[in-house]
Amino acid sequence: MESNAVYIYSHRSADELLDLDDNTGIAVQVTESDGEKIWAGSTPLALRARHKVRGSYTIEAGRRCACFWNDERELVFLTPDGERFVLFQIGADGRVQARMPGTGVDLAPAIDSDGKQIAGFSRSILADGSGRSFFEIVYESMSYLTLFGLNSMLAFVPTRSCPTGISSSRSSARSTNSAPSRAPPSPCQRRILSLRRWPRGGHR
Repeated sequence: MESNAVYIYSHRSADELLDLDDNTGIAVQVTESDGEKIWAGSTPLALRARHKVRGSYTIEAGRRCACFWNDERELVFLTPDGERFVLFQIGADGRVQARMPGTGVDLAPAIDSDGKQIAGFSRSILADGSGRSFFEIVYESMSYLTLFGLNSMLAFVPTRSCPTGISSSRSSARSTNSAPSRAPPSPCQRRILSLRRWPRGGHR
């Protein structure tokens, strides 16, 4: 079988690179001699289809989950058991197409055997529109929330032209009661928009 390998990085640290074979699910660590050092976390996953590092992984309770773009420009979610879910695909026209329509990720509090919530932990469930679950994992969500907060502070740096993150056209529209401007977003607004998550919804 022809090799279909991609680089993926540790979602938590964005420093450790793995070379993942999409056909087998086998991943090997990339050494210094395997290529250039890349700050993989600088580009959102949704925009990484043409990049050298095309995905990321996380390890929760010793189980590795990965999400990546392959050579067929498919966005694949790989479970710890090696099951592949093709969520999205970029067509010949450049449009992103849903491959598992109606499928989405639901987040719920993690519950222990006594029915009590586990503080700082959540349950992530990949399910179809009828509620049928394909995969679920319990993970330490508080640590990700902390990292997201730190990343948000670093990603948005106010400037003199936009000290609060609100464009001047938006504030002037409020004061004159005119229609909001259709001008392109300011650099500050673009930085805020870049923090949005991948849209909820399915694709196989």
